[in-house]
Amino acid sequence: MKTKIIVFTACMWLLNTNQSISQLALNKQHDTYSPSSVTNTSIAALNLNTVAASIKVERSFISYFGEAAENNWSMAGNYFLNCFNVNGLLTYAWFTKNGQLINVTTYGTEKDLPADVRNIVKSKYYDYKIAAAIEVKEDNRDIWVVQLDNASEQITIRVEDGEMEQVQQYIKSK
Repeated sequence: MKTKIIVFTACMWLLNTNQSISQLALNKQHDTYSPSSVTNTSIAALNLNTVAASIKVERSFISYFGEAAENNWSMAGNYFLNCFNVNGLLTYAWFTKNGQLINVTTYGTEKDLPADVRNIVKSKYYDYKIAAAIEVKEDNRDIWVVQLDNASEQITIRVEDGEMEQVQQYIKSK
């Protein structure tokens, strides 16, 4: 029970960063939920449709991840989100209400990077520590967002199809 509480808490804490990291990785926008468009009628319709939609989503989830995967579901706008562990790694799976998988984001460390991605990163940033490795899978794309750290700065890079791009740099104050 304690593990599920910790996982749920981590999921909720990371929920805010997941969409930003996915957006950063993919440079692609999805339709977003607009609170200003919500009415009492649309809330009632959403509540009725959520039950039927969740069955489709659950079936789709099982087809991708199997029945042994955890179920820590929540709604984020019009999307379903399941936060669970795969081989000890925190993973988010986003689904539409029709059960279509939108993306999967997995949070890891340097040891979780594929060798080719690690070699690409270390060839240029050899004097940096790899602080985090985040894999984003969407639209048959496999993108790695890698956070690097040294004594003077933090850098975020994106690696896709063997190409590396620096997307953020933060100079630490002395």
